[in-house]
Amino acid sequence: MRAFWSQLLNSKIRFETLSQQVAKLDTTIKAAEQAYKQVLSRHKTNVQLLRLYAKFSEHIKHDPWTAAKWFAEADALEQQEEKAKDTNVFADMTGLDPGLRSALTEIDRGNESRAIIIINARCIIQVVNQVACDMLGYSRNELKGRNVNNIMPHPFCNNHDQIVRNYVTTGKASSSQS
Repeated sequence: MRAFWSQLLNSKIRFETLSQQVAKLDTTIKAAEQAYKQVLSRHKTNVQLLRLYAKFSEHIKHDPWTAAKWFAEADALEQQEEKAKDTNVFADMTGLDPGLRSALTEIDRGNESRAIIIINARCIIQVVNQVACDMLGYSRNELKGRNVNNIMPHPFCNNHDQIVRNYVTTGKASSSQS
């Protein structure tokens, strides 16, 4: 690739040399495409890989139709994964105590209209179900890892971190805003 561009920087460009460099580029692109196809045949459900190949098709091969096809496939896989997670909002909580996981699953079962958001001791959103996402107008990825105060109305968000911190340290629930 560098040889091609350095060739273009010369004031006198020989067509023969330029043709050789273009042929090398084409060979490299074909080899990369073969490598992508081999990896894709083994990892058909890897969303990131599908998106990488789509970008390769769009920016390197200059094939927007193929790129659009692979982007659409990646989007469809992502939606399937989200839908599978929606069946049980707590399914992706690996390492969770089995008793707690069972209790949380029971809460979610049969409550398709209940928005559920679980935060940690620092008020960071850990788990959110699709009902909450739809209600708030955000995707799971937009909410996960953010402070819950971002979605709380004023004045409740002002002292929420302090209230949670007090609860974690003292064990006493308090809704007073001191």
